Amino acid sequence: MENKNTQAEEIVNEYGDLIFRTCFILLSNREDAQDAVQDTIIKYIKKSPDFKDKHHEKAWLLRVAANRCKDILRYRINHPKFDLEMLKEFSDSLGIILGKYKPSFLPKKEEKQEVEES
Repeated sequence: MENKNTQAEEIVNEYGDLIFRTCFILLSNREDAQDAVQDTIIKYIKKSPDFKDKHHEKAWLLRVAANRCKDILRYRINHPKFDLEMLKEFSDSLGIILGKYKPSFLPKKEEKQEVEES
């Protein structure tokens, strides 16, 4: 365990800033970039790859980080976030206000009472 901790510290000290800047440029979000850096370091520790030299190690780390950023961007596209206030303004502009809009296929109150009495 001690070996993996020192290994992680060495990677963070040597490449942490570079990986973070790369991720931040790709994601434009500090928290997501930090998550991508953390995931990259964890993957490095789990795989414990052997490299010919420092250039291959750096390239591997940047490639893994870039792929993780792509995964995060893909997730953002497939799971969009909506601001509730923005949705309310949008629905107000269409004249469809929650609670006041009643679809035409639902029975009206009078029709509903007639069905219950029958």
